[in-house]
Amino acid sequence: MNSRLAASGAAILITAATLAAAGGYAVAESSSKGNVRLVACASTTTGTMRLVDPGTTCRRGEEKATWNRTGKPGADGATGATGPKGETGATGARGEKGEQGDAAVSGITVLVGAVTVIDANATFQRASTPVCPAGSLALDGGVYGSGTGVELEVVRPADAAGGDALSDPQRYALYLSNSNAFSREIYLYVTCTTVPDID
Repeated sequence: MNSRLAASGAAILITAATLAAAGGYAVAESSSKGNVRLVACASTTTGTMRLVDPGTTCRRGEEKATWNRTGKPGADGATGATGPKGETGATGARGEKGEQGDAAVSGITVLVGAVTVIDANATFQRASTPVCPAGSLALDGGVYGSGTGVELEVVRPADAAGGDALSDPQRYALYLSNSNAFSREIYLYVTCTTVPDID
């Protein structure tokens, strides 16, 4: 409603009965959104109001007022309290058995032995690597770290006792030379792999 009307302090209550008593008649104007709007001319001195057609020009001493039958939406209400926790659902059906996985790769272990002394000016001095654990085979053997002047000449598979082995080696025999005029201390290693059913 117009602010000037509100400022007059007149309390206006419009019902079908009061409009009829005043000789007024209901006039509705439809907005583009389908909401019905009422149009009236109101006295600026007494606050008396009469409903008119939307295109009517109000008389002197009156001002036009319009309002909707449906008020504006109210503000959003406060968020409700959190509801109680729901019950635990039923246990799902057991899934199907998965396919068998691929065979695992055999484990690899590198063993480094104690200090081995290579004599001064040695040629083809034989030395043995550590022995692989039971149930595994030796794949490789060599000198761990650097040994200046020490050369690895021949590598041969060997059994646990240190003798040459044609199959299933469990250590390696190394043949080394030393070009130094003094002895050298070196470390020998062996690479082992786990193989099932090997004692």
